[in-house]
Amino acid sequence: MYSYEPDGGGVYLGDGEWLSWDEFGEYADIDPDEPQPAVLPVLEWQDKLKRKYRNAELPVLRQFIRLVNAAREYFEQTGKHLNIYGALGELYGAMIWGIRLHKLPDAQGSDGKLDNDFIEIKTIGPRSTTDQALVKLSGHFSKLLVVKIDRTAGDDDFGCFRISGRMVDRKALTKARSGNARIKWNRACEIGVPPPTS
Repeated sequence: MYSYEPDGGGVYLGDGEWLSWDEFGEYADIDPDEPQPAVLPVLEWQDKLKRKYRNAELPVLRQFIRLVNAAREYFEQTGKHLNIYGALGELYGAMIWGIRLHKLPDAQGSDGKLDNDFIEIKTIGPRSTTDQALVKLSGHFSKLLVVKIDRTAGDDDFGCFRISGRMVDRKALTKARSGNARIKWNRACEIGVPPPTS
């Protein structure tokens, strides 16, 4: 891609980016796992996702789709779940809510920031038998995003998973200041804010 119109012409992609005619059909920046014969279908797919998930950066969208596909394929092959639902929950928070995830993966106390709030993200995966999330109250967060991933018929973007989330104020969790707090999914749905609509 170019920031100026390339020699020989091309297609203007918006935001100052150009794609030269020579790049159609090449595998310049495509994941080798994606069986695409040309760049154009990939760009159209990315554009569709970017329009639907306006808060998401393109690399986050790509990684999220790769992880969902890996989890689905692994389950179909083995009948077992990959241990990646926490990462999916964090990427979902970045994609849907616009949470800026911390750069350090082991940042203590929160997983990211949304405006001026520190956000802790907890995921209830399809293996959960209690349908609840456990959060350490010693963490430095003002809001908790509870993400629920069900292994049921999902929509086209998430494959075989239905993924949803609720943003809960820390004050609504408990009056305690130390230890752990548990929140059931149905309670998060009652007191939490549903995902923003695009």
